Amino acid sequence: MKRKKLSALLAVFAILGTNSGITAFSAEEAVSGNWHGLDWSLENHILTISGNQEIYCCTDTFPDDDMLAIPDWKEYSDEIYEIVIEEGVTGAEEHALAEYPNLKKITLPESFVSLAPWALADNPELTEISGLEHVKELNYRCLSNTGYILENPFVIENSILYYAEGTELTVPDGVTEIAPFAFGNLTGEDYINYSNSDTPENLCTYYEITLPETVQKIDDYAFALCATLTEVNIPDSVESIGDYAFYGCANLKDLTLSKNVKSVGTKAFYNCRNLKNLTVKNPETEFGTQAYGTVLNWDAKTAEKSGESAEMAEYYQKLTEKYPSAFDEAYANFILHFWNTSNYSEVKTELSEEEKITDTIQQGSITGHTGSTAQAFARKNQLAFASLDSISGISGDLNADSRLDIIDVIIINRVILGKEKLTAEQEISADINQDGKINAADSLAMLRRIVGIE
Repeated sequence: MKRKKLSALLAVFAILGTNSGITAFSAEEAVSGNWHGLDWSLENHILTISGNQEIYCCTDTFPDDDMLAIPDWKEYSDEIYEIVIEEGVTGAEEHALAEYPNLKKITLPESFVSLAPWALADNPELTEISGLEHVKELNYRCLSNTGYILENPFVIENSILYYAEGTELTVPDGVTEIAPFAFGNLTGEDYINYSNSDTPENLCTYYEITLPETVQKIDDYAFALCATLTEVNIPDSVESIGDYAFYGCANLKDLTLSKNVKSVGTKAFYNCRNLKNLTVKNPETEFGTQAYGTVLNWDAKTAEKSGESAEMAEYYQKLTEKYPSAFDEAYANFILHFWNTSNYSEVKTELSEEEKITDTIQQGSITGHTGSTAQAFARKNQLAFASLDSISGISGDLNADSRLDIIDVIIINRVILGKEKLTAEQEISADINQDGKINAADSLAMLRRIVGIE
């Protein structure tokens, strides 16, 4: 894993430094250097970094020499109490500013717009981050195990929630938008190291998230692959749910979308394996491709995707052998699609080809109004459908349009085939011969009434 690789490389770096005659740093001394385009200086325990690029660390940026991927200033990590990043530096890559045991404060410039996974992680004394409002891409666990996130579990700017981490997950009032990956950070990290635990479920809390009635928009990937999420409310104030917003939330339970939800993006609730029913109250909600449903042969498809690289195929194989549950499948998918991506727009481009797939077998059910876009979506995607509408009182009138016609016959035939579900009232109306069963005999009886034979 990359985190183990970082610690190992730093240890080697320290040994090499000792053997090469580098003397111990004194707080009164000033040291400086240039590390692959970044100027840096350390004086009075303050590290200053300047340049016109991202800060890299332990990535594949320098594939010919892994040692070059460790910044020179890391040698003095114990002596760094404050970091000042100057204007021009645009962001920090994975682990770039992680693991400084005595770091208490960091200052970010306006040009600093992105924090990659674990970029500031494992800085236990870090409680003050100035300029965080400039960062609009806060990625997976970029603030984990910092003093800052313990005091500030939500990063909110201009009523937009950009990042959330912790166990107290009631979002404050006033938040109007949930940014990409804001809650994707809740995927349980502890169980990614499959060699250390046989019971990953015991290491991760199953979260319940409460959103305020002020939220209007849930952006792309906002909760994507949040494997620990079991319950979340969609407030009546929400008007749109973006692409992949809840994608792969393996333990998420049934949800209701209010009449104010106008759009549900592509794969917004896709592969949420325990989301057995989605209730949609707006009869005109627009649905993106495969907005809801679960592919029955998901495991095979994911394994096939992992075959794109031998390393990922091996990793996926170990994951599925060790943890054959839906809980861990979400993380397997995270590894395959998100591990090396720090910008959600890149992920969207990468996954867009899947939007063309429409012939996979689905499972799941939708509850909505008869004749609604929800019903049309259910039919197109071979999902069961149940109507919210009351019955007109005419026996067999399943779509509540106050008449018995061929549409009702189509509905009952879909019910017989298991493609739709009926409410308790509809079941009474559909049982034409009142034998306690809904079958072909009732469908035939409806046809006979329509043509006037009965």
